[in-house]
Amino acid sequence: MNRETHGFTDEMLELYRKVFPEQNASAEQLEYFAWPELFCSTSGPYGGIGGAVMTTFTVEAFYNGVYGTTLYVCLSTYQKGTTKFEPFKVLSSVWTRFT
Repeated sequence: MNRETHGFTDEMLELYRKVFPEQNASAEQLEYFAWPELFCSTSGPYGGIGGAVMTTFTVEAFYNGVYGTTLYVCLSTYQKGTTKFEPFKVLSSVWTRFT
């Protein structure tokens, strides 16, 4: 798989499979989206105090239309979405770190 044809790498597919192991998703099932997201501190999705500056980070979304689930990734954190994907959806402020 290459970035030009699918929009994401094998590593990104593995992250999706790690969060949604029961789906055993293939690259053909996933759609890739990315957009800038504004966070209220320089710590971004990590939370906590990271400075008093509004900072933009890139959020990547991997939508599986077969199961109707979405994996939102920002830096090394993620959120699971179990509803239909919506571009620029307002996300929760709670992000889970990949382990």
